[in-house]
Amino acid sequence: MQNISKKIVPRKDLVGDLGEKGQLFCQTNLVIQDGNINNGSYSPYQSVSKTPQKEISKILATIPNHVYSNTLFEKLSELNNIDGAETINSIIDLVIFHRHFSLNDEVYLPSNGESSMILLYNELQKDKEIFLIDEPEKV
Repeated sequence: MQNISKKIVPRKDLVGDLGEKGQLFCQTNLVIQDGNINNGSYSPYQSVSKTPQKEISKILATIPNHVYSNTLFEKLSELNNIDGAETINSIIDLVIFHRHFSLNDEVYLPSNGESSMILLYNELQKDKEIFLIDEPEKV
C-alpha cells in the first residue's frame, strides 16, 4: 500500500524559449491510481483500462484492514472478480499520467505561432546536413 500512495515527481522537459515570456516546458505528471482519481485529463500509462485500475486500487486499499481477520481471503478473491483484472500485473499498470505545457510553473497553451516556432527551433538543433523548409508555420 505504501507504493500506491507514493508521490512521483513530475518530469519537466525544456521545449524551447518564448523570449520575454520565459522557457516553455513539457510537463508529465504521473500518479498511481488509488481508486479515487476521476480527473479525465489523466490517461493510463500502460495500455490498460481505467475501470479495473480504479476497482483494483479500491480493494487493495482495504486489504490492510483484513490482514488479521478471517475475511482476508474473501477480499483477495474480490480482485479476481473484477472485469479486466487480468490486465493489471504490476504497480506500473496502476500508473496514470497527464502531459501539458508549462510556463513559469503554470499550465500554458502555446499559440499556433509559438508552437511552430518551437518545433522549428527543435528541428534546427538536430545535426543534419541539409534543411528544406517550406511553410514553417505549418510544421
